[in-house]
Amino acid sequence: MDAFAKISALSMEHLKNGMYPAYLLDLREMSNILKEEGLLVDELKVLMLEFFFRLNCPETEPAIDPDLVHEMEDAAKACGLTKYEIDELFLDTVRDDTAPRRILTARDGLYLLELCLSGEMGNAEIIVRSIHNECTRF
Repeated sequence: MDAFAKISALSMEHLKNGMYPAYLLDLREMSNILKEEGLLVDELKVLMLEFFFRLNCPETEPAIDPDLVHEMEDAAKACGLTKYEIDELFLDTVRDDTAPRRILTARDGLYLLELCLSGEMGNAEIIVRSIHNECTRF
């Protein structure tokens, strides 16, 4: 079994057992393997999954990971994708039920991704934190 398949299987176990921080690490490792293999669109898809999962997982700090955003920017540039192609890829990759607990929709996630890619990471983090705080009050 190759490294990607092993990590992918492990990630499903982590997800199934609610081990979300480990799952996020698995996704990052999977994206690194895809990048090394030159599968840049697939790398970007996995990074998008991680981005959306973080948004919907209140225990992740920070919700907006600057390193992740920069990796997505780099992958999108390497793929030669336009803003509209990035949007389309995000909505094709991420579904509302992608995360076990849905706080934000895929369209909400896309809006926050667009904020981040336009240099507004701080504002995106404020939005996500306020939503997470509202959700934890109930």
